[in-house]
Amino acid sequence: MIIEKGYEGSSVAEGAYSLRITKKGISIMAANDLGLFYGIQTLRQLMESPAVEGGKKLPCLEISDAPVFFLSWRRGGLLWAALVARCAFVAD
Repeated sequence: MIIEKGYEGSSVAEGAYSLRITKKGISIMAANDLGLFYGIQTLRQLMESPAVEGGKKLPCLEISDAPVFFLSWRRGGLLWAALVARCAFVAD
């Protein structure tokens, strides 16, 4: 297993990762520690799946994932949406 941190370029989102499973091995590449965490969690979920017989027969695949709205919860964007959704509106 190869775990590598540090994508080239600064445009990669925080928490982004790439998981590659081949016949030669498994590699996880991530921009930072958060991306490594998510990549390992994805691998763990694959290994726990009954379809892969407890991780003994992992399929060859490549997953590239990155959060879409990573900063919106920090800046209150989702908080505002949650507050508006809780308001009761009376239909006339």
